[in-house]
Amino acid sequence: MTWNIPGLFTENVHSKWQISQTPCTPKELGLLHGVMSKFGRTLRAAWRINEGTTSENFRVEHADGTFHLRTDSKNSEEAVVRIVRLTEYLSKSRGIVLREYEGKLWQLGDFVDGHHFRGRIGELANAAEAIADLHRKMREYPAADEFPKSSFGTMDISLWDKAASDMPESRTRALYREHCERLITLSITTENAVNKHRGPLSQLQLVHGDIHPQNLIMDGSNVAAIIDFGNVSFGTLGMDLGMACHRLVRQYMVCRNKERGERWENSLNTGLRVFLESYQDAMPDITNEHLRDMPHFMREILLRKIGYNLTLFAEGKRADDMACSQIERFIGLLNEVDEMGEYFAWK
Repeated sequence: MTWNIPGLFTENVHSKWQISQTPCTPKELGLLHGVMSKFGRTLRAAWRINEGTTSENFRVEHADGTFHLRTDSKNSEEAVVRIVRLTEYLSKSRGIVLREYEGKLWQLGDFVDGHHFRGRIGELANAAEAIADLHRKMREYPAADEFPKSSFGTMDISLWDKAASDMPESRTRALYREHCERLITLSITTENAVNKHRGPLSQLQLVHGDIHPQNLIMDGSNVAAIIDFGNVSFGTLGMDLGMACHRLVRQYMVCRNKERGERWENSLNTGLRVFLESYQDAMPDITNEHLRDMPHFMREILLRKIGYNLTLFAEGKRADDMACSQIERFIGLLNEVDEMGEYFAWK
């Protein structure tokens, strides 16, 4: 299947591996002084982490050392408390403190220095092992039933069509019309394949929901932390693993191209082999036979994200440019899964 979307395995929004730390503005410092007073601490210095992003993450210094301060505007207070308990369980620490300030819930915890996943082969192998360890721990989490079921979006074709019919004339509507026949066909075949899968990939468990290069903090080639648990829910292991595999292996290919001029056609199979063998070493109940269905789970998450953006735009909750660019990006990623599928076919 070919789509009229260029740019296989090129740099994207998750490819920047450097973590910037910018001195806070006077206005930000005023806010953070107030926040830190709620923790009973006097702020000495502060830096915004990754300026220009929507996240509110800061490196702060006070008398006891350097810490990570952040707020989560996406989740409710109840959800944030659940997420903090989970992350403390996963890291075997109880170092995260919560305080409310001016209507926002702030989290103060350990600061983990490092960089995002760059894509070098040693990083890829270690990341796969760390993700397998995360999946195993989340499967065993005793309070898993506190979390909601997956809300990754829908593959219900009738809802897609209704969303499209409710849209005004727009770039998003034109893009959907251009690709709807293929998207609908792919949605049907993907849903059938996922439903037929019998094995651990189709099992429901607690999953991270958003594993990509910028949600890994690396110390050299080793994973120092997996971050951003704001999308944790009950979902299939296959979708979570599929997303992680796709996003990290594609970043490996981007890195090989930038550092060695290697074309993606020459690095694809190596990247998939290193990631999957490292994951299987740490999660031996995942067999090669199970992995043959991985492309279906990779496609499922992308199709659900397309459905999610269609619905948001139709409801007036997402701007046309944003919805169109997101859907275009996910269609491009579906192209990449088609290329990856050949590897799984003979695995």
